[in-house]
Amino acid sequence: MKHTKKELESLMARLNSGSQYLQSNDMKVVELDEGYAKVEMVIDEQILNIHGFVHGGALFSRYGRGIG
Repeated sequence: MKHTKKELESLMARLNSGSQYLQSNDMKVVELDEGYAKVEMVIDEQILNIHGFVHGGALFSRYGRGIG
């Protein structure tokens, strides 16, 4: 079933305002379409591993939010 642009925008707004998980991990859904989601995440020093790279768990967490 194809969703209208308005339905997708409404879903994106609900996800961003109602998801404690997204909010507590500084993530936000910025684009949403059939079979596609773009999620942005704030990267700060708390998210970096001991080598100065983004922690793998944080990346997979963002990935998991993007797919459902």
